[in-house]
Amino acid sequence: MNKSPKHEDTNILPCGISVFSYEELEDATQNFDPSHELGDGGFGAVFYGKLQDGREVAVKKLHEHNYKRVQQFFNEVEILTRLMHRNLVVLYGFTCRQNHKLLLVYEYVPNRTVADHLHGVQANPIMLTRPIRLNIAIETARALVYLHASEIIHRDVKTSNILLDHSFCVKVADFGRAIHQLIDPVLGSDTNPETMNMITSVAEVAFRCLQYHSEMRPTMSEVLDELMNIQATGGAYVAYDTTTDLQTMNDAVVLLKDFRSSPVSVTGEWQSNNTASTTLSSNGDELSMKNDINT
Repeated sequence: MNKSPKHEDTNILPCGISVFSYEELEDATQNFDPSHELGDGGFGAVFYGKLQDGREVAVKKLHEHNYKRVQQFFNEVEILTRLMHRNLVVLYGFTCRQNHKLLLVYEYVPNRTVADHLHGVQANPIMLTRPIRLNIAIETARALVYLHASEIIHRDVKTSNILLDHSFCVKVADFGRAIHQLIDPVLGSDTNPETMNMITSVAEVAFRCLQYHSEMRPTMSEVLDELMNIQATGGAYVAYDTTTDLQTMNDAVVLLKDFRSSPVSVTGEWQSNNTASTTLSSNGDELSMKNDINT
């Protein structure tokens, strides 16, 4: 732990979390050069930086300093300092309470987001092969299992909040519609029965997660087990007729549109209209985390 005697915050931090001065983060980001900006959300802008020790970082700069934003900032720090998982973005540190500029410092994840690979201006979906996509789903599920075991609900899991490293390993950040519309045409599902079986199996798991009644939705542990089973079998365990099942699922998805959202449903109040918004909750407290690039 990097300690600075002038900051009282440092003596309560877990190992590996640092309190940075505003000046050193200003230097790391070249005075928050606009060309270093990685993204901008409702909570704050995120800038690429390089610390004096050589670590590449993503620095999130708070937009506003009203009471609610400051509370969200320190709630985020409190939650993230007790999380450690290989599929979650690592918090390196933050600026101290006495600093007028509130900044969060995260590890820099270089390979952009899943959304960038699928839909961005530099999108190259062919790089996301079928095995890579399934592995992304599994690693994301592992991260959510860990969060749920820690009594934290992410509430805004989406492709723009799933970062990828150079090996396409997942780092989850920020803390309907018919099945054929979900399938990327580059996967060749029309000509490859194994691919279609795998996609159908994954879609069935996803559909179960969207059930109206909470007791009908699987736990993240069950989701993880099913995804790993699909990976191991190539989706071959699907025994029902694919065409019939797809039609059934399509009809059910359409019917879901007519339901009024349940307070405990994933389609209820948890869904954000802001694509850069994330809410975490812990022990009844809610925490908004804005920015879907490197937070």
